[in-house]
Amino acid sequence: MIHRFSFSNQVPLNESNQDLLIDFIEYQEISPGKIKHFSWVTDFEVTTENAYMIMRGGRTRWKIENETFNTLKNQGYHFG
Repeated sequence: MIHRFSFSNQVPLNESNQDLLIDFIEYQEISPGKIKHFSWVTDFEVTTENAYMIMRGGRTRWKIENETFNTLKNQGYHFG
């Protein structure tokens, strides 16, 4: 598996919010016949040294939230 990162620090959030600066990380997970693409906005300064750790944190948080909300919605908790 190949991990490919790109990132930018202190870039405007969007055209309407030029004064709100964010750090952006983009990640591709490349395996035979499949490419997964992910991206995050953060207030952590992204560096070559911490990009992998930030990516793992983002993926883990998504997994926890996704599994929790799916459980609440679909396992009889009537969470809409």
